[in-house]
Amino acid sequence: MKALERIDKLVGRINTHPEYSIEVAMQKRDTLRKEAQRHSAEIEFEMVMNGNGIKKGGIVEMGILGRLDQAWNYLAEHGIDVHSLGRLGNIIDSDRNPNSVFRRGDEISIGRFDAPKAAEIPQMIEGLVDYLKMSNLHPVVRAAEAHLSMVQIHPYADGNGRSARILQNLCLEQRGYPSAVISSNERGLYFGLVDASLEKRYNRDTSPLSPGHEDKLFYEFIASKVLTSVQTLDEHLAERRAYEITLGRGDINHGLLYAIDKRVKGVSKIVGKGIHVRIIKGKRKLIVIGDIAQDELAKRVDHAVAPHNIKYKIKVMGR
Repeated sequence: MKALERIDKLVGRINTHPEYSIEVAMQKRDTLRKEAQRHSAEIEFEMVMNGNGIKKGGIVEMGILGRLDQAWNYLAEHGIDVHSLGRLGNIIDSDRNPNSVFRRGDEISIGRFDAPKAAEIPQMIEGLVDYLKMSNLHPVVRAAEAHLSMVQIHPYADGNGRSARILQNLCLEQRGYPSAVISSNERGLYFGLVDASLEKRYNRDTSPLSPGHEDKLFYEFIASKVLTSVQTLDEHLAERRAYEITLGRGDINHGLLYAIDKRVKGVSKIVGKGIHVRIIKGKRKLIVIGDIAQDELAKRVDHAVAPHNIKYKIKVMGR
């Protein structure tokens, strides 16, 4: 999938490039995760609007988002194993899943399909956990398969879709990828892809070890959602690169400081778009914030200070 190549290129830049602030990246990842959980809830629950355009009986009032947050934190803390997945359904919906175990009833359907028997669930979950531990698939494909397999197993009386989406996004986060946001506006497309894949799975035409065309379409759909999140994260971080330039010994005057300012921003407004320079007078320092790589910043400062034989140091801020 071409999307995977684009994702990996951006993720590599985000995770290893020194210009990115770790704190800012974590905050934005958390924002994407919460957005994914909000849409995950809205996929399952229809929101009713009152006359003022305010959601009545919405996911916040119903406590759904709070439970999804608890479920995420629990799974992130305890890891992915049979015990933690058994507890997950109870955290997400304690009314329908009153015990911290998998469902015990067999009368469960997934659209037009019958879910596996309750007695089969522990072994199927154990197989999924082992698959995730041993899998050498691309992390995005691995996460999408975790999602699909969880829906196929349907281990709870309710909350299976929400659990599958949490499991998927935790798999992504564990490998350094941001959450996939499946918009509630794409509910029909999403359910259609899952339905097509499950039909092949339940007919035993395909499996996690032998995915079919329908499975791969679902993988591509999830990859497109991850790519959107990665692009959003990269754009957000690029605007917030921050550096501190400290000038060494030599004759520092306002003319030189403003020459550096002009050179860093660029000779044209287009080049300098989004780059801000703050001169700290009396301390031989400048603060640069904006979408500029450290090596490019160094080149621009070199041009400005070269005639004055002044050395300088660039410090990446926020790390």
